[in-house]
Formats: sequence, C-alpha cells, structure tokens
Amino acid sequence: MNPLTHPLQEKELLELWAVDLVKVVGKFGVQLVKYPKAIQTLVPALSPSSAVIHQQFGRTKAVESMTVSGFSSQRWDDCLSKFSVGRDCQPLRIVCMDRYFAILTSDGTLRLYDAVTHQLSRQMVHGERVLCFRFSSSHEQCVTYGFRTTKVWDVESGRPIHSIANPTNAKALDVAFSSNDSAVLSCSDDRLVRLWSFKSARATEPIDSGWQILDVNLKFSQGDDRQYNSPRRVVFNADSTQVAVAFRGFPLAVWDIPNEELLGLCERVSDKKNAKLDLHTDIGPICWNPVTGHVLGLYTDGCVFKWYPSPTESDSQELRTIATGIQCCPSGSLFATNNANGLLKVWDFHHFAIVYQLSCHYPIADLALSPDGRRIYDIRDPYCNIWEPNALIRLAEADEKVSETSSTAASSTQLSLASEAVSETLEPVTALTIGNRTISSYCLGNDVGLVRLHTPTSEGVVAQGFMPVDHIVWSDDETHLVTADLAGRLNVRSIDLSKKTPTCPSILDTKTGNGLVQILISPTSEHLLSATTTFVELWSVATKSLIARRSNISSPYSRWINHPADSSLLIQCTFFELRLFRWSQTELEPFSIFPIHKEFNQTLSEPNQAYTIRPTELSRLHSANYLSPDDKHHAVDQTFLSGNGLLLLQLSSPPSSGDRHRTVQYLSIDSNVLKASDSGDPIDPPDIQVEEPSSVISGATPATSNRPASSLASNNQSKITAVELPYSATTNVQKVLGFVTASPRRKSHGVISEADVVADVLVFVDHDDWVCSMTLGNESRTNVDVKRHFFLPQDWLNLESLRLAKVSRDGTLYYPRNGEVAVVAVIASSNLMALQRDSNGTGQIAQPSRGPDDDEKQLQAENSDIPYTIFTKPAKRWIVFLVALAGFFSPLSANIYFPALDYLGRDLHVSLELINLTITAYLVCQGIVPSIVGDTADMIGRRPVYIVSFIVYLAANIGLALQDSYPALLVLRVLQSAGSS
Repeated sequence: MNPLTHPLQEKELLELWAVDLVKVVGKFGVQLVKYPKAIQTLVPALSPSSAVIHQQFGRTKAVESMTVSGFSSQRWDDCLSKFSVGRDCQPLRIVCMDRYFAILTSDGTLRLYDAVTHQLSRQMVHGERVLCFRFSSSHEQCVTYGFRTTKVWDVESGRPIHSIANPTNAKALDVAFSSNDSAVLSCSDDRLVRLWSFKSARATEPIDSGWQILDVNLKFSQGDDRQYNSPRRVVFNADSTQVAVAFRGFPLAVWDIPNEELLGLCERVSDKKNAKLDLHTDIGPICWNPVTGHVLGLYTDGCVFKWYPSPTESDSQELRTIATGIQCCPSGSLFATNNANGLLKVWDFHHFAIVYQLSCHYPIADLALSPDGRRIYDIRDPYCNIWEPNALIRLAEADEKVSETSSTAASSTQLSLASEAVSETLEPVTALTIGNRTISSYCLGNDVGLVRLHTPTSEGVVAQGFMPVDHIVWSDDETHLVTADLAGRLNVRSIDLSKKTPTCPSILDTKTGNGLVQILISPTSEHLLSATTTFVELWSVATKSLIARRSNISSPYSRWINHPADSSLLIQCTFFELRLFRWSQTELEPFSIFPIHKEFNQTLSEPNQAYTIRPTELSRLHSANYLSPDDKHHAVDQTFLSGNGLLLLQLSSPPSSGDRHRTVQYLSIDSNVLKASDSGDPIDPPDIQVEEPSSVISGATPATSNRPASSLASNNQSKITAVELPYSATTNVQKVLGFVTASPRRKSHGVISEADVVADVLVFVDHDDWVCSMTLGNESRTNVDVKRHFFLPQDWLNLESLRLAKVSRDGTLYYPRNGEVAVVAVIASSNLMALQRDSNGTGQIAQPSRGPDDDEKQLQAENSDIPYTIFTKPAKRWIVFLVALAGFFSPLSANIYFPALDYLGRDLHVSLELINLTITAYLVCQGIVPSIVGDTADMIGRRPVYIVSFIVYLAANIGLALQDSYPALLVLRVLQSAGSS
C-alpha cells in the first residue's frame, strides 16, 4: 500500500463511519437501547449494502442468516429516524430545542424526547386537552394552557411548579413567557391580552397575582367602531414584546405590548397599478423569525410572505408557492413549508431560495427545524419523522466556516442555490400479493394505477391504469392475476412465467359496484368471486360471463376463502357463522351452514377461554373484554389459513361509547371438518362443544385433520373446537402477517426453527415493532411459545405499509416501503435469539415487563389495520359529496331569490313589503326547523330525514315554478325553507 494514500483512506473510512453511526442511532436507536447485541446481528443486515457497517460486518455467520432485498437504492436515505408517538393518542404539535424536542398529543400530554437518541425522556401530563404551549427562552420552564387550567412546568424534573385557573369564556390562542420568565402572557379569542405573574422578578418566592388584563387594545385605530370577530391567528415574538394578530377580512397586524400601541399593518396590494386596492386576503399559519424580527406567514391562497413590522415603512416580500404550513428555524436562516400532499420544502430566509425539497405522499400535521438547521422534524399520522439531509448538513458546515469572515446573508447567498437538493419518494404501494409457488415472487400496485410483477428472474409492468390499485389477487397455480382499482374496474390477466419476460394478456375486463371488499379466484382459476358491501358476484373466467349474483347486505364485511382440502368449495366467514358454497353452482346459496354463536363459559377464570358454538339462541356477553354478537357493524377483518387447515379469524366490533378503539379477537377453527356429505346433500351443523382446558390444543390436531371425509359426513355429532388465541400472547399483537407451515421433509428458510416441523407457526408484528412467531400446537394454553426474530427499522414504520405486509409459507417477509417492497428472508439462528438477557443471564428473549394497567391498555389498543368506520373509501366520498350538495341548496335558495323581488311584486300585484315578508318567513322557518329535524334524525336516522327533506324541497321548487298567487308563494317559500334546512 502506498504510504502517501494510506492516511487518506483512513480519513475516508472515518468519514464513512461518522455517517453510519449517525444513521444507525437514528434508525435503530430505539431498539438498540433495549437490545444492544442487535448491533452485531441485525443492524448490519438491515443497513444498505453501501454502508460501511454492512461491508465490514455483513459477512459474519449471524448476519448472513438474514438477507434484505428489493430496494433499488443501496444508500442511506434522508430519513434519520421514525417512531410512533402513541397508539392511543394523536400527535398535534412539535417544537425543537437544543437538548430536546417536544411533541404535544391529543390527550394533553407533552412528551420530551432526547435530541440525540430520540428516546422518550419525560412526560408532562396536563390532565386535559392542551390548547397551546411554549418553552421559556432558557428552556428550563414550560407553560401549558388547557381548557380549565394553566400550568408551568420544570423541564428538568417534568413536574408542575405553578398552576392557575383559566378565565371563563376565553380560549387562549397563544401563550408566552415574559422576558425574565417570571410571568406568562396569553392572547385569547375574546381579543384580550392577559398577564399572570407567578413569581417575583427579583426573588424566587412564588406569588399569585391571578390573570390581569393588559391595556392592549387590539383595534387598528382609536375610536374604531368596526366589528371584529375572534382572531384567526395569534403569535407572540421570541421576547414577548410584540404580538401578531390576524383577523378575518383584515390585514395582519402587530401590536407593541410594552407601549400598548399598534406597530404596523401588513397590507397586501395586487400590483403597482392598483396600489390602493387592498386585497386583505385571509391569513393562514404565521410565525416569527426569532433573530431578525420578521413575521413569516401564509395567505389562504398558499403564498408565503415575510414582513418586518414598522410604524414608518412596510417591508414585505411574497413568494408564489402552494403551502399549508410554515415554521422558521430558531437560527433565523431557514424556514420550512409543507402542503396538503406531503411536499416539504426548506427555504433560505434572506432570499427565498429553495435549499431542499422532500416529496412524501403522507400529509404533515406539523413540522419544525432543529436550532442548528441540520434536521427537519415532522408529524405524519401517529409517527414522528426526523430527516437529516446532506444538503442541510453541507449548508450548516459552510455557514460555520465563513461566519468569521462574512455575514450570514452573504454565505446564504452563495450556498442557497448550490445546496439545492431534491429527495423524492416513489408512488406509495396500495396493494400487494405474493406468489404461492415461486419463491420471492410478488406483484404490487401503486397509487397511480401501475401494476408491477417481480420474480427471481425478471420484473416488469403488468398493467397501467389511471386510478389507484385497490386489490390484487394471484391465483394459487400462478396462472392468473386479478386487479381492481378504486373505481371498481376489475381485470383478469393470464400470466406465463415460463418465459424470460412474462406475458400478461387481459382476458376479462368488467366493472363491479362501489365498495369492493374482496376478490377471490378459484384454485383452478376457472371462476372468480367479487364481493362488495351490497352484493356478491360469481364469474366464469373461461366464458367471461356472470354466473350468479347474491345480496351481501346481511354480511357486508365477511371474508371468503377457498376450502383448504376441496378445490370445488369455498367458505364465507361471517361474524356469526361459516357458510359453504360450491364454485360450480349456478346460484350463490350455501349448502352447509355452521353457526358460531358465542356462549362463553363464565366459570373459566383464564382470559383465553374456549367457547361453545351451538345453533341456539345468542347469549349476551357481559364481559367488556370480549366481542358481543349483539354489537352492530361487527366484521371479520382478516382470515389466515395454515397449511394444516387451521383457520384464524380476526374479529372486530365497533368502539364502545367514549372509546375510539375497536375490540379485536383472534379465533382459531379447524377448517378440515367443514365438509359436505358424499351425496352432495347438505349436512346438519355439528354440535360443537367446549373441551376441557387440559385437552384443548391451540391449533389443528393430527387426529382431526386426518379424519376421512365420509366419517365426517355420516357423523352429525362430530365435534370441533373454536379456540381463542391466548390472551397473554395476543395482547401484544399489532398486526398478524400470516402462517408459516414447516414440513418435516423440507427445512424452512423463514422465521421458524427446525423444532417447529409439525405445528403451525403464526407470524405477527408486536407493539415493539418486532417480527415474532407463535407456535400453535402447544398443549399448554397458558405458556405459549413466542419467539422474536428481528425488528423493523424505524424508517420502515407506516400504518399503510404494515397493513399490506405479508409473509409467505417459507417465512419470507414482504414489506412495502417507499414505493418498493422489502423482501426479508431469515434462517433461524441462535444468535438472532440471544439479543436480550434475562435477569438470570440465560440469553433468552425476555418479554418487556407489564403491569395490570399496561395489559388493560393493550387489550383496548387499536389494531393498525382496523378502520374507524364500516364505510369504504368510495362510500365515504359519496356520503361527503351528498352532504355537501345538500348543504349547498339552503344558501342557494336564499340568495337566488333576491334579484327577482321586484318582478314578483309586479307579476303578483302586491307591494314590496309583502314580498319582503316571504324572506322573513323563509329565515324564521330556517331557524326553527333544524331543531325539530335534528331530533328526528337522532331518533329514526339521518337517511330517512334526508330523503323526506329532499322530497319536500323538490315539491316546493316545482310548486314555486307553477304558482301564480301570493299566498301560494308565501306557503311554498316556507316549505322550501323547511326542506333545505
């Protein structure tokens, strides 16, 4: 080696390690704190191939047992970290400081995270919903303003040190500390600025002066008699000496608090030719530049503006863009904007030059910039994303180098355009299916209607549409592929995988109804079933014709599966029963029905009880921990079928009053006993009884699975047992991925070990984001064999990706991420299991300690793929459209009447006063009728009330068009008002 180049290579290696260590902490820091040994076994495998940690440690025996493929880029992306804020609350706001960043959640909790490790440091529980909060200039104190109380917290200890009751009938829009951190200022929706002094400025003894109203008159001039609404936006500056207030229909104004005077107005003008024409466009979000004293904000048309408030001159500048949110960096050199489509942009403050752009397809609730301008924090769904782009790092380092010789503005001028960078994400995956025979083969559909097929030897575009792909189904023999878009367009394609470039000609193209729930293709690919919320259709693929159609209103959220043993049968799984159908029948009528009405044995004390399935009257379940058949809108959300015929149903019911979470249970049934008689006649439902706990097996038993079909048909009293998965195991299940079935003749290459060769293995993701497996077949229902295999990186976490994730029979995980699919294959290794030592140092995986409160919360926690409504997306959009259209008729009928007043008076030969009386009658009726109609809608439902109202409205409109007398006009106007209100 050349001794001259050796130092350069060492320097380059150190730079690569510096990048990797930062990325590793951000992407894996949450898991490394709990499982430090994962740095040797899991992190190198989950890192990109170009990362130095992967190149140096990726060839060890422990790491080679796990492979990750499917990504087009093998470099670190700009996402430094991603973590879930909480499953039972929604993050609202985020603020960054030097040592911490804080996230406010909907339950009134302010969570402080370490800025380096991104670990939760402490929580400040206000006890009610917090309207606004602010940290002091020293970051030692924090104030939270709730509905009833205001509290001042000590940041280091996380404890409240002062508290006061809020003024009645006033809601604060912003709060701030005074310059010496001895008082709190608030500006409320009643247009008053208040001051609360909680300690003396010179002493540390607390005082309680209560809320004092300051003499800051939020009016534009003395003697101004104009009517002001509540302020839309209120923001205090960094030292709390100025407050920016935005009223609807008025320009943005800034008041000087110490001098109690108006400092200036940000009046927007159209152009120089019409300089006197004030547009007074409504103001959106606003913020202060803490260094320069400018106000940054958004107009409702999306334009960004900055303005320096001054009584003598107005220094304002606008930037034409589309944005819905804005935040300024604490250093004052940068600011960030975001729009409704998730596009995030970072701008140079001084010249409005774009520095960095990130395109992501998930909307942003709030964002913030770190004090040094290197990182971007945003909130999307329940996740917090931390981005550290190389463009911002280079810009920050360049500013530091030139700070001694030039001004900040000059350095930004030179580097803003040169540092511009764009980071885009691919179109998100909206549907995913995996091959049943070919290893590592899958097909995905994205948000723009593109369908891509991936096999070990080739990949390519199968179809290109215009609507998002909503469903993809691949036949068991891998000869046909069925896709459906959001509009209900269903397409069947024939696939020939024997060729190097698979050909996929379309053989059936049809339109189903709205609200498509599921697609199922027969094992022989001869028939196709499509289920919507209203009906079920059976199609013949060969003849391209509709064979049968059946109403699905009684069970709109059931699931259909092929029979595991008989390819001529299919099973409909509902919340109450299992129904057997034939693919070849011309009428979609079940020939065998197996009721699964629940009747719990309350004498059993264990949470996971087996229950009786009988064709008898339903019994009401009084325990709140279990689903009740009496609940409406219950659903079978998912079904999972193992290779041994074990059927797992994921059941859910709507949330109870005051709770937003759905109740979820997992029920296992041996589907091998669901067979018809040899003669083809229906058989009576078997009498299904509870087995004793000592004999219940959580899965399929060989004796039941291998029973001949003839004996099942002749014995109408044969018993099957439906078993709920153990509570101790399912309480930590976040998402079930599927079954992995090992064969004693073939060693699996998935997330199972050699000891699991005769039992079904259920793979799932727990609430700590670990991919786990649960062996079903243990004879003890209380000691379930649950293993952890690997965790998902923080930047992989996403609710939609988790919903689409699947696992194949050989244990390969398919996980959508950034428009692609990660293929993770794991060969079981003892090194992967020894990631956390227990108290005895045995090296086994230790489950996190859980108390009674944690178990209760986990039981009621929401499963990530359970919707909060029973309506599908098209149905919800149609409902919103109809409601918006109905709301449009009332103002239309009121305002369209005014231009015709004079003509009506002349045609009907009445005075203008009598014509005005029709307007008064219209408004009076419009104010009274909603109070009656609203109560009626609550009692009988909104749908019949809407229908009756529209009929009255249409009849009144027809009558008004045909009437020729004043009494008829007056009466029909009243009816028109009643129908439209």
